[in-house]
Amino acid sequence: MAQTKTLKFLRTAALAALFAAPSHAAFAQHANHGAKDHSAMQHGHDAKHGMAMDAHGHPLPIGVMGARTPMKGRFMLGARVMQMKMDELLQGSNEITPETAAASVANPFAPPATVRMVPTEMETKMAMVSAMYGVTDTLGVMATVPYIERDMTMVTFSGMSGTTRRGENSASSSGIGDVKVGAAYTLYKEGMHRITAAGAVSLPTGSIEETGRMLMPTGMYMTRRLPYGMQLGSGTVDFLPGITYSGASGAFSWGAQYKAVLRMQSENSEDYRLGNIHRVTSWVGYRFTDWFQATARINARTEGKIHGQDPNISGAAIGANPDNYGSDRIGGLLGFNITPGNGVRIGAEAGLPLYEKVNGTRLGASWSARLGVTYMF
Repeated sequence: MAQTKTLKFLRTAALAALFAAPSHAAFAQHANHGAKDHSAMQHGHDAKHGMAMDAHGHPLPIGVMGARTPMKGRFMLGARVMQMKMDELLQGSNEITPETAAASVANPFAPPATVRMVPTEMETKMAMVSAMYGVTDTLGVMATVPYIERDMTMVTFSGMSGTTRRGENSASSSGIGDVKVGAAYTLYKEGMHRITAAGAVSLPTGSIEETGRMLMPTGMYMTRRLPYGMQLGSGTVDFLPGITYSGASGAFSWGAQYKAVLRMQSENSEDYRLGNIHRVTSWVGYRFTDWFQATARINARTEGKIHGQDPNISGAAIGANPDNYGSDRIGGLLGFNITPGNGVRIGAEAGLPLYEKVNGTRLGASWSARLGVTYMF
């Protein structure tokens, strides 16, 4: 049943992405009579300065990764920062109050019968450094190291039942996340079109044993292992495949990408594994000048439930229940790229959710933003 739901969601998202990526013919109607000369000049400019661009000198949105390969013998270094805020408590696709959750959401570790600790806000910040080397003009190898900070605010309700608030408390975790190593290969490159395949392995370097001080319904504070969503890694070796198409005509560019996170182990050292993740994204871009480009992107993501259970994560908190993880989400993002030359690109994106349906009861996304710089030499 869950697999059928996932396949249906991906099929719908893929169709949306393909329709969002305009055809070459549609954009060609808007290209001026000097598009070919402009593109050829721009391509030469980018080759001279070592820029990592799409088919015709257009940078890709900063949130699209694993979609390009540097030229043979060149390095591409990148640094990105990302922030995501979650502050809407969802049950399915409906927003509910913490009081509603405390009165009606079952606690699988009963007693008490219903949850007593409900998240109201969560913020994730990530700084990521990456390096890629062009083995050939079509093959690049890469590595990525993330540093993650997570902060969560919860409201605790008094006693074994009812909706009387005991108080709020915050918990946090921080450290190195899961390191990724892999490669990208240009499958096809002809004129204004390019198809790139990528594959990476995510190594379980992020901690899955983070703890925090929590306010109990009795009014006491206890140090407990934090919920699954506050941990820094998956604890499993994961495979990350992806494929990207990009094209351009004149000042316009477009593309679509599919990526996944597939868990390669049945469980981690704490007796669970996270759900698989599938993403489909599509974008359009317009280059106003040789150095400034605006982008618009739609992103669809589906994540499965957690399998198994960490014996050290329990209690009357919503985040302690593995069934409250995973969601289907579609978001829209706007961004820009600045390419001043000499191999430097600066990009930014910000987005809002357009649709989200969660498994069980959990916080939903509110907004996200990212800023990045890449340098090729």
